[in-house]
Amino acid sequence: MKNILARGGIEFLAVLFGITISLWVEDWRENKDIQIKIAEDYINIKQEVEIDIENIENIILSIEEQINSLKKLIQYNEKKRVSESCINSTWECSYNYSFIHFFVHPKLLFL
Repeated sequence: MKNILARGGIEFLAVLFGITISLWVEDWRENKDIQIKIAEDYINIKQEVEIDIENIENIILSIEEQINSLKKLIQYNEKKRVSESCINSTWECSYNYSFIHFFVHPKLLFL
């Protein structure tokens, strides 16, 4: 009788140990997959932020050009001396600004 209990106890411990190890390995794999996905998400967020920064810098430059154009228009309106090249550059700056705002930036199409 003791031999049967000892043998059954050893089999029980072997099965328990096997199940425990398999559950631990599965949990470890899931945690590793989650960590990989988190790292990929961080990389994607970083790339999107870099694209956003580039777009914001382009918008800032465009707005600065528009400010300069408006200053030239104000000077012209006040009958100050303005050359024709200033007027032409004012038109070009205004056109560039409107183009950026009314058409989608190519990099934004793939977000």
